Amino acid sequence: MPVLQQKINYHELFEGQKMEADKEIKQLKKEIKKLKSESEEMRLLIDFVVHDLKNPLSTIEMNYEIINDAIEEDGSLQKYSGVNSLIKSQIIRMKGLILELLNISRIEGSRLQLNPVTVNTHEFLQSIVEENAGLIKNNEMNLILKTDSPVPDVQLDEALIRRVLANLIVNAVNHSVSSPEIILHANKKGKRVIFSVEDFGTGIPKKDMKKIFEKFGQSPKNKNEKRENHGLGLYFCKLVTQLHGDGIKVKSTEGKGSTFSFSVPSVP
Repeated sequence: MPVLQQKINYHELFEGQKMEADKEIKQLKKEIKKLKSESEEMRLLIDFVVHDLKNPLSTIEMNYEIINDAIEEDGSLQKYSGVNSLIKSQIIRMKGLILELLNISRIEGSRLQLNPVTVNTHEFLQSIVEENAGLIKNNEMNLILKTDSPVPDVQLDEALIRRVLANLIVNAVNHSVSSPEIILHANKKGKRVIFSVEDFGTGIPKKDMKKIFEKFGQSPKNKNEKRENHGLGLYFCKLVTQLHGDGIKVKSTEGKGSTFSFSVPSVP
């Protein structure tokens, strides 16, 4: 019996596949447009929220100063000095969060311009140690600075990198439940200088390594950790360090600690 052969019309087949592909591309473009619109709306919302938070926070800070002056002048009010110090620490924390939200919104919307300046690396990192002295003292820890000798000057956006290092130090404090030591490193490598924050705390599970750099991403909290964060700190660090070069990296071993590092250009 003769076998019937069906003649394939490749032209019709191609046209049918092309129409299907065009339909999918059109739908994909529509979805992308929608996502862009939603993303822009979210950035605008963040900008409004940040703006609206600044005024009440300024009022709280002004009243803190009034109360603090009263405590210093009236010995009978000294018992409230601890409470007032706590208020001050929370004001600083809120101002940092507001600044992070604003900068994240600007970076995501490609609206943040870096302001690179040349700084003396050792002096810059020494100022970081001094700025975080209160945090370190309150947690009965030691922040040690270790740099190459000599270490070249670097070029960076001072305000943003200052915030990155502050976030990494807070992160190290939160995870250092058994070891009181945190080390801030600066090491020259080629035409760049690597900044690292090393702790000897709880470490990070391998499965959570990527998640910690996501927006609002956090590793599961260890019951002994002092952590109180919002899941934006390391995401902010990732965005800022990407603007300065190759982003941020982490090496970690559970139960032994973590080292977060990133690099900035050195100045010849």
